[in-house]
Amino acid sequence: MIKVAICDDDIQFIYKLEQSIFRFAEMKRIKVDVDGYTSGAEFIQKLQQSERYDLLFLDIELGDSSGIIVGNWIRSQIQYESMQIVFVSAKEMYAMQLFDLRPMNFLVKPIQQERVDYILDEYERLYQFQPHIIEIGKGRNSIRIEEHSVFYLQSLARKIQVVTANDTLCVYGKLSEVIPALNPHLFCVVHKSYVINLRYAESFQKDSVHMINGDDIPVSRSMKNNLDHAIVEKMRCGG
Repeated sequence: MIKVAICDDDIQFIYKLEQSIFRFAEMKRIKVDVDGYTSGAEFIQKLQQSERYDLLFLDIELGDSSGIIVGNWIRSQIQYESMQIVFVSAKEMYAMQLFDLRPMNFLVKPIQQERVDYILDEYERLYQFQPHIIEIGKGRNSIRIEEHSVFYLQSLARKIQVVTANDTLCVYGKLSEVIPALNPHLFCVVHKSYVINLRYAESFQKDSVHMINGDDIPVSRSMKNNLDHAIVEKMRCGG
């Protein structure tokens, strides 16, 4: 089951989006649970009471607050990374301003069923299936790890350093042998020695990426276009 929250100050919009989500669920024969909130304060209060959601449709221009403020609170204050955020607005100009909040997608009003279907399909494909386990290294030295837990990979001589939220692991192997097994929607090669998970990129400078764990990852000149393309594709999500 996918647990969905809609936070928008327009109750009619909440109803229409809710119906679109239920139509998708009926077509795909999956279970969804949808809750609507008409203010950012109400939604934050629910999260403070330990309510949790898989997917959030968050209006940028809330009556009592800003969706950007709510999103920043989610990512920075309670560090809630597993809930995927889809920002909603009547204006497309906000899209690139939201990247630091690591949104999954961007929905422009008025909504179209095809666009809602696309977003929910992407969520189901990326997050609802069995976790993708990748194997790094060879033989008894290898490790098996959930792809979504990896912040970044670094090549160190003949070893690969794997950085996650809780651990830094090191195994013998070549980064070039791991890259083909990685999800291209999540990972980006930014340097001959580094591959980052875009979900955990906090900000981008001219020649580096600042990750949410505080590490700064260098971006080589030859890979800058690769990173720029990955950022644009992530924001567009194929739309």
